Amino acid sequence: MEKLSHGPTGKDFNWLNKLIFAHRLEVHCRIHNLTPQEQFAKSKSCCEEASLIKNLATDGGRILHNSSAITNIDFDQCYDRGWAPISGLAARAHGVSRQSTSLMLQTMQCMDYFIKTGFGISDEPAFGGSDHLGGKMMGLGQGSGAAPGGMRNIITLVDNAYKRMGHGMAATSSISGRIFLLAAIIYVDDIDLLHWAKFYGIEDEEFVQQVQDATTDWGMLVHATGGAVKPSKSFWYLMSWKFQNGRAKLKTKQELNQFSIAIPQSDGTTAVIPLEGNEVTKKTLGVWSNPLNKPTVPLVKLKEKGLDWVDKLRV
Repeated sequence: MEKLSHGPTGKDFNWLNKLIFAHRLEVHCRIHNLTPQEQFAKSKSCCEEASLIKNLATDGGRILHNSSAITNIDFDQCYDRGWAPISGLAARAHGVSRQSTSLMLQTMQCMDYFIKTGFGISDEPAFGGSDHLGGKMMGLGQGSGAAPGGMRNIITLVDNAYKRMGHGMAATSSISGRIFLLAAIIYVDDIDLLHWAKFYGIEDEEFVQQVQDATTDWGMLVHATGGAVKPSKSFWYLMSWKFQNGRAKLKTKQELNQFSIAIPQSDGTTAVIPLEGNEVTKKTLGVWSNPLNKPTVPLVKLKEKGLDWVDKLRV
């Protein structure tokens, strides 16, 4: 699909989006500390740092033998589901001027889409925001210079509302007694919700309900912005402890299979997401890892990828 960007006007529009929603907005958010600590899709940060913080959070749970969980939630269609009213509200809340916000959103809503193939670009638009094509479009647009910053603004509103509802983990340092609050690890549309038990020795049933309440609230907040969560790419880990002869051991997946959580869907239903064993390695935040945080896991995956690449070269 070509979004009218093959002409000078389209290129100028996208350049302006990058200037306002990427460069200037990034500097403004950094100066005024508007980006939450949960968000790692920002300048001077990377997905490896996000994965490290998640590993430290799970390490803390294992050291304290406190029940904890991670819910990995995948955004469905990401940029294409950014609802214009919420996108505008989020942009204004982050300091973008009314004129710049209106220019970006109104252009994206009214833009026509052309098919681009090896034979060239179609003469007539396939769909779009013109009146004869069905009305205004929704979304920030794939390839738009405003899309990454605009989506980060939306997720910031969701994250702040989620924390105000009391969700997330709280860790206290052993020496200074400083309290660290962290609700999630976020990198663009890849989100790991962090859950710590409200008190030590909590029953599994009560803790799973705590995880379910938090997951439901996050999903409903996402729906309020026009977004949706994709159950086929979502899953969760549960770390619960048992004591045998005075020694703490993690419960196996077989011992926890009776528990399940579901995420809300746009049609009002819910979808159950799978519980993964703590030894199962998944690629989240761009890094292969699992809650046991064995350092060899990423190396094994990289080795498999390298061997596969070499085998293809031989062919």
